[in-house]
Amino acid sequence: MKGLIELASYLFHLYSKGASFFSRIYLPAPFNVLLLNLYAEKFGVNLDEAELPLERYHSLYSFFTRRLKEGVRTFSPNPLIISSPCDGVIRDSGRIEGGMLLQAKRHRYTLSELIGGENAEEFENGVYITHYLRPGDYHRFHYPVSGTVKKIIYYPGTIFPVNPSAEKKIPGLYALNERVVVIIESKYGKVALAIVGASAVGEIHINLLPSLVTNRLFGKRKLEFSLNERVRKGEELGFFGMGSTIISIAQNARVHRDIEEGMFVKTGSAIAVFNRSGE
Repeated sequence: MKGLIELASYLFHLYSKGASFFSRIYLPAPFNVLLLNLYAEKFGVNLDEAELPLERYHSLYSFFTRRLKEGVRTFSPNPLIISSPCDGVIRDSGRIEGGMLLQAKRHRYTLSELIGGENAEEFENGVYITHYLRPGDYHRFHYPVSGTVKKIIYYPGTIFPVNPSAEKKIPGLYALNERVVVIIESKYGKVALAIVGASAVGEIHINLLPSLVTNRLFGKRKLEFSLNERVRKGEELGFFGMGSTIISIAQNARVHRDIEEGMFVKTGSAIAVFNRSGE
């Protein structure tokens, strides 16, 4: 079984490398507008929110990793509010009990597997929210709280799809796939983001670590960085080159009353609330 997983992972890596190459091919005008309009219609992209007019994007990659116009996403200034780091559909949410999280209502996996045993214990009885970023969604992600980035860890792994079908079929999918874990210490408690790679281009870009290269075919190893970087809620953390999923994890918090599984939330929306007892 392990050999089959390794073979499948290698094939998905090759596919992702090919997708990365083709996504970066220069599209001359007016072909770029025609192709990107088709993409936008198929996946429901809101073109009014894009930072640039469509004719300014000359590759699928540049369009996929687009920024938004200033002001179309807002973050609450309330430090008790934990904001959504990304646009996406809420797949799962709940309290972390016995170190376990739920995937697709059927598979349980451990927080220790996802973010490392040395980091998991302090999030016991905290909450988690799983965000699935669809192909048409905005694929940059932001800090959900103000505070200090204490640690960033890169975990190599597989690069399976993370769509709802794969989520149902592959137990522990998020802990299998490669991912970057960002741990932020805020006034009311710690927040961890598990930023999970997926097939297609499969890249994770972290602004604080511009030299970090994910989706490697060879030479993959765990990398851990200790930092002490002050960040502000809403500041850009990084972006996906195609894909994927982000799991927000917070200690001393509860899921926001407006959050329901299956709903689409925008970057900056309230997803959880710190308990004042953490002060």
